Amino acid sequence: MISIEQITYLNEIGQRPQLEDSIYPAPGKATVSDKLFMVCDGVGGENMGEEASRIACEGFAAFFEQNAPPRGALTDTYIRAAQSYVLQQMRNYAVEHSEAQKMSTTLTLAYFSGNNVSIAWCGDSRVYHLRKGQVVWQSADHSLIGNLVRHGEITEEEARIHPQRNIITRALSASGEPSEIEMHTIRDVQDGDYIMLCTDGVLEQITSDRLRIITLSHANNKRSLFMEYCRDVTKDNFSLYLLKLNNNGSGGAVTDGKKMMIPILLSVLALLILTVLFREPIKGLFRSSEDNHEVVVSKKSSDGPEKEKPANKEPEKPSNGQTVPVSVPDTTGRPDTTKELNVSVAGKRVKLKASISKTKTTGENKTQTVEKDSSQTDVAAPKTPEDKP
Repeated sequence: MISIEQITYLNEIGQRPQLEDSIYPAPGKATVSDKLFMVCDGVGGENMGEEASRIACEGFAAFFEQNAPPRGALTDTYIRAAQSYVLQQMRNYAVEHSEAQKMSTTLTLAYFSGNNVSIAWCGDSRVYHLRKGQVVWQSADHSLIGNLVRHGEITEEEARIHPQRNIITRALSASGEPSEIEMHTIRDVQDGDYIMLCTDGVLEQITSDRLRIITLSHANNKRSLFMEYCRDVTKDNFSLYLLKLNNNGSGGAVTDGKKMMIPILLSVLALLILTVLFREPIKGLFRSSEDNHEVVVSKKSSDGPEKEKPANKEPEKPSNGQTVPVSVPDTTGRPDTTKELNVSVAGKRVKLKASISKTKTTGENKTQTVEKDSSQTDVAAPKTPEDKP
């Protein structure tokens, strides 16, 4: 996610009789949370250039506020709709002010959305993308001199002093057919990159070398550095926005994904600590469901009617809280009176040791108890609670 770290602006009259440049947000009003920035240069003199640039800034801002921009990069369709809205505002003004019939203005616009910077421009005002003092990208001027430079007929240095340098080929105008707004999307912003929007008056004194010096300077007040070059020497109005950027989704900055991982890692760490602290209780919990259980049932009989005694230890209870009764095989008439049994309790196999004693009365009125162990026997748990041993 791209964020703005530092904002520098200029909106200066230079050596002109009036200021016809406009910037948005208004001078001194921009904050790092703003998403939309514009710099416009009105075609001056008696054509009401100052009103044209003002209407353009206010008109685009109003359209963006009233019509939510698409997520990600701006589209051509959206910009054309915004342009139509602005041109209608200019025409409405021209109807009420006849002197403004031919007013027009240049446009530079930057809109920040997610990891994208959408650039739109029309005329000879310029946009730069700078990184570590170098120009990564710059817009192509819509001007007569711009065409000559692109075709290699003159150099950038010659263009600065060319007598026809103020002739532009595109503009936002209250009259005539709408000019095409050119667009560009910047998707590779890195920490410390700069976006600069400026009018051609800035370019009178600010070369690529001077941009390098300014952007690499550690001075927090970049405005004063620009003014050192431009004050009292620039003939035209000179206005700009210089925006220092961060990209929290790349480079050395903490990304959104990494920020999301922090609470997850803390949760995992807390779980590990709890596991160490409560290791024994947890092990006991699992052991209780896996260990074999031993149930001892005693049954004694005498010469009289047999009487049963309750088991020395109750069988394990299933999860529903009901006791599972255990059937003991009939041992009447058998010498083996002790059985070790495997039974199923709550769906698990457990050992059951049944100890059965018979008391016999001998002829001498003496009693004798016979007790003997036998081999294991598998016994199934009864199906109904009514079956009792």
